[in-house]
Amino acid sequence: MVAGQFPWSILIVVNLRQPHSPPWAVPIMALYLTLYWRYLNGWGWPTRSAQMRRDSFRARGLPGNVWLRAMASGMLAVAAAVMLQNAYGRLVPIPAAIAPDFSPYPWYTVLLPLLMGGTVSGVAEEAGFRGYMQSAIEREHGPVVAIAVVSLAFAAIHFTHGVSSTLPRLPYYLAISVIYGMLTYRTGSILPALAIHAGGNALEYLIVWRWGIRHSAPLIWQSGPDVAFWRDLGLGLVLGMAAVWAYKSLRQVRSSIPAQPPEGSFGTLRPTSLPPPLETQSGQDAIFFPAATIALEGALRKRAALEAWPGGPAQCDPARTIT
Repeated sequence: MVAGQFPWSILIVVNLRQPHSPPWAVPIMALYLTLYWRYLNGWGWPTRSAQMRRDSFRARGLPGNVWLRAMASGMLAVAAAVMLQNAYGRLVPIPAAIAPDFSPYPWYTVLLPLLMGGTVSGVAEEAGFRGYMQSAIEREHGPVVAIAVVSLAFAAIHFTHGVSSTLPRLPYYLAISVIYGMLTYRTGSILPALAIHAGGNALEYLIVWRWGIRHSAPLIWQSGPDVAFWRDLGLGLVLGMAAVWAYKSLRQVRSSIPAQPPEGSFGTLRPTSLPPPLETQSGQDAIFFPAATIALEGALRKRAALEAWPGGPAQCDPARTIT
């Protein structure tokens, strides 16, 4: 994750030292981000880790219907989190962020870096948290523990913005991470969460650039609950219930994702490359797979007994072998 974001932080600082220089950092970072993506997805040296990197990255293509439902589910959940965060900001004081001064720069020197900044943070954080970290914990402890641990780590990393600024925003960071983590688990791919994450970051940057940072309204303990508070709270709850229903519906479309056999020879087999569970197979297949397994096991045991016979299998009479 650091490898994905650190080069951009250096490039953009150097680029913006000259207010009237073109945004040359953007194409350089685009090339670096492409190579970074390809490496995480299995390209490059060492080749023996290619399959492991590909499986951990989970940048898996999805059918169109899964894409649509995943994006709709994720955006509903994020919208609910934003509305509830607005209502929460009327209950506890949240320090306002400091907007940077973009006035010395031409519009294109601001627009392109803002879009690239949103993309970089989305790619690096989803690859690191929901890709490599969550997939590793999922394999050992299941999705609930994985999403919980990743969400705590995701929230903790925002303390680099300052304790006083991050602490009141912890519920929002935890909720957003759970949203992205569940979306990745439901679809088996980081792509929907990455698209929403990068797009949301870029949109937030553009709003701050165009309209500035919105100042929080007075706490309801001081001015009483008003229409805006009840509106944000009501919309957050309604959108949240719709998001829960949408996430549950992803269970139905996940079965339509085509199997992708593993490439290369390193790493574990993907779950989708194994035979389907017995409860989802036809009656004939449900009988065939256990029968085939038993027959194969019996053949292997017989072969091992023949090889252990004095003189080897060539001098052994199979009819006299006790199995």
